[in-house]
Amino acid sequence: ALIDDQGSLVASSDQAFKPHKGNWLSTLPASSMRVSVPMLFQRDSGTVELDNGYLQYRELHGVDLMLTSYISATDLRSAVNAQINTLFLAVWGVLALLMVLTLYVVDRLFKGQLNLNRQLRELGLVDGLTQLANRRRLQSDFGGLLRRLEDDQPVALWMLDIDRFKNINDNWGHSAGDEVIKHLATLLRALVRPQDLVVRYGGEEFCVLMPETSLEEATRVAEHLRAATAQSVCVPDASTLLVDAPSLDIHMTVSIGVAEYRADGCESLEELVATADRRLYAGKQGGRNRVVNRDQ
Repeated sequence: ALIDDQGSLVASSDQAFKPHKGNWLSTLPASSMRVSVPMLFQRDSGTVELDNGYLQYRELHGVDLMLTSYISATDLRSAVNAQINTLFLAVWGVLALLMVLTLYVVDRLFKGQLNLNRQLRELGLVDGLTQLANRRRLQSDFGGLLRRLEDDQPVALWMLDIDRFKNINDNWGHSAGDEVIKHLATLLRALVRPQDLVVRYGGEEFCVLMPETSLEEATRVAEHLRAATAQSVCVPDASTLLVDAPSLDIHMTVSIGVAEYRADGCESLEELVATADRRLYAGKQGGRNRVVNRDQ
């Protein structure tokens, strides 16, 4: 079945396809496992084990659709029993060998990547939780950026902060708070340009350095990020949540302060950060979940 981000049925492999009103997931056999459309879109792809079968799903990127398939446990056992023969076992033997070889290669590549990440962390330029740049990387890149740009080319900077982050830690737990921070880091990577530098500035505060970007353009992108964050859902692993957590998913908002190096008359990175930070806190005092690009 092909469903949209509201759970409505778009198409089906059933030759006698009939449109279905409402959430298609509600037609699945009753199960103790709670399955929701936001959970599927958050996890992108995978398999969910239900009481009487399995739900496989994969998001079709760019069109906000999800391809799903429900397989009952009875059908699965029948299919497996029908396929067990000599040829089947031989094929699985070959596949098992290929899997072992693949795991060996992946293990070598993974260890190489871990060594590279460790070297970057040792250089002090990468945040350990989010794998984003850290404050030292921002300081080291800013001077070189100014030297490369022409005198009239703008440089914009965001300071953004997760609203009421302490409430998230108190209600869902600090491990869930870490997952929220990583969730926001993923959104930032997806929504800014490749040339923009995304920085975890400290705690739940982030910074984005945007070369050749006017104050108006940086504000437009910041507003897009603010709206996307408000509409997104973070679904941490249930084992990381407090026993009395209000829900299995977490909604959040962010406040963002925007400044531009030349338009705001800044003479250093510290002044640029201070200007954006001042506007960030003005947004928080003004009600949160907003973008501010002017001093009040």
